Amino acid sequence: MGKEEVKDQLAGLVDIVSTEKPDVVELELSDIEESRDNFYSMSGVEQLKQSIKMFGVMEPIIVARKSSGYRIISGHRRYTAVKQLSEEGNEQFNRLPAIVKDVQDDLMEKLALIMSNYFRDKTDWEKILEAVQTEELLQKLKEYKKVSGKVRDLAADILKTSTAQLAKYKAIHNNLSDDWKKELQENRIGISVAYEVSGIDKDQQKRLFDAYVKNNHSITLAEAKKVKEIVEGKAPNPSTGQYEEKAPAAVDDVEDPSEYVPASTFMDVPEELPEEEEDTAPEISRSKCYNCTEYETCPNVRQDVTECEDYHSRSAAKKTDEQRYSEKQARIDKKTQEKLEEMEDAAKMAAGPAKKEHDVIKLATTRYNEITGGLLTFYVVKKDGYHVGEDITMPEYADGEPTGNEVKARVMYVMEDWTGIEEDYCVLGLRVLEFGNTTE
Repeated sequence: MGKEEVKDQLAGLVDIVSTEKPDVVELELSDIEESRDNFYSMSGVEQLKQSIKMFGVMEPIIVARKSSGYRIISGHRRYTAVKQLSEEGNEQFNRLPAIVKDVQDDLMEKLALIMSNYFRDKTDWEKILEAVQTEELLQKLKEYKKVSGKVRDLAADILKTSTAQLAKYKAIHNNLSDDWKKELQENRIGISVAYEVSGIDKDQQKRLFDAYVKNNHSITLAEAKKVKEIVEGKAPNPSTGQYEEKAPAAVDDVEDPSEYVPASTFMDVPEELPEEEEDTAPEISRSKCYNCTEYETCPNVRQDVTECEDYHSRSAAKKTDEQRYSEKQARIDKKTQEKLEEMEDAAKMAAGPAKKEHDVIKLATTRYNEITGGLLTFYVVKKDGYHVGEDITMPEYADGEPTGNEVKARVMYVMEDWTGIEEDYCVLGLRVLEFGNTTE
């Protein structure tokens, strides 16, 4: 199947996660359920929660309409963060903005989950699960005659990778032993090492793993390749100096597995070699021309183009609206994390040796209600040596007179020199300790 045919096949599938002008609705959290098929990492929820608490939900989640309620396609981390905020008593987070999709069936829904997450940063293990599940889903769709052609070609186009790389992922998933899979899942070994190890049988993988543990969980790509060559009889056994026709005999002849497996002390191989990357693109890929939508028709295609006014990225053109939304959210998350770190550094600098203690900050009734209601978690005040950890009393005033109501709050961060705030002012992040009427 040619590339254009593959693109035509995918056109219908892309509709699962794309719409030109998506309508955003507010859904009750109680009407939303997480997808049991989501295998992507849920790390960073705490940082995302702080971002949402400060700035709100910047991008809607994507859900599939079900017979009773909605199931998440994209946005599990946002949903979890908002749910935690709601459970902490922040009622403004009882609802969540969402884009609702009418998905044909469970197969399409599972594929939509993968397609809407293809852009995100993933671990090697997530890439493997993504590849294997995508091929399985497409194979079932093919059986139902919803797609035709080579499944791997379709999967490669969906995941923006090569068919050779998909073959590697599947070999690792099907042949790598559980011990080695755990090392891959924990990011202690990479894809290239895992692929080489998966090429030997399970008994020899066990021997190799024992020696790997003995060698302080250390193995290089060069060492993994060397072991595989020995097992396949393509390199001499370091114990005997002989080429072996049968891999099991090569293993059994080595009394100490460490003689047979990685570590530069056991083998005369380089300490480290860079992990190999699949290079399936032609020479022209070094030029921007190769990734341009006008590559086939442009008369100015060259191998050394680095800038071009008429350049239009192929990968950008294929992105769905939801993928662009999620990329924007990822950028917001990153900037929020950077800002939180900056705030933390600023707070440490503000907390100098001579810390001034402040008695009160007077509040208007509106601000008092917003702070006690959890709607306002920060307050802008004139710079006066405020510092992190300081407890402040904030009495309510109406018509210039105290009402008897007051808030006791702790300063969680001090943010100065914030864009849009006057030079002599700063932002105090507040955590309410208690509030109420002190005259009763």
